[in-house]
Amino acid sequence: MNTSSNSEFIIRIIQDILKSNGIELDDVIIDMQKELKKCEQYAKTEAGKEVIHSGFYSKIKELNGEGIIIEQLKKLYELFCSDDIDSSVQPVIGSTLLYLILTPDVIPDYVFPIGYLDDAIAVSMTVDRLSNDFNITI
Repeated sequence: MNTSSNSEFIIRIIQDILKSNGIELDDVIIDMQKELKKCEQYAKTEAGKEVIHSGFYSKIKELNGEGIIIEQLKKLYELFCSDDIDSSVQPVIGSTLLYLILTPDVIPDYVFPIGYLDDAIAVSMTVDRLSNDFNITI
């Protein structure tokens, strides 16, 4: 399954779970796009970069999870830290990392079983954007 197919599959699952809980995916995506845009601006600052560097591994440890989203987050962090990354790409990646670390979730984590879906959506949106806008495959 390629990245695009994988992302589409994840989005379909998320949409079904959200609908069963009375939440519309389109509303979540609109809210997430706003949050990611704010985080992208913050990721351009030294303070934002410091938050990412100091908070990423503790957040991953707190999540205590495995799977494709965790692996993609780790790859995004590695790319964010790379000296070879283009300066226009770093804030895009940083937006998702900051969303994960800082932002009050669009869907709170304590809402079982869907609490981490917004984090998965953020990762999926960023992976798709990197692929479409920058030809970077995660």
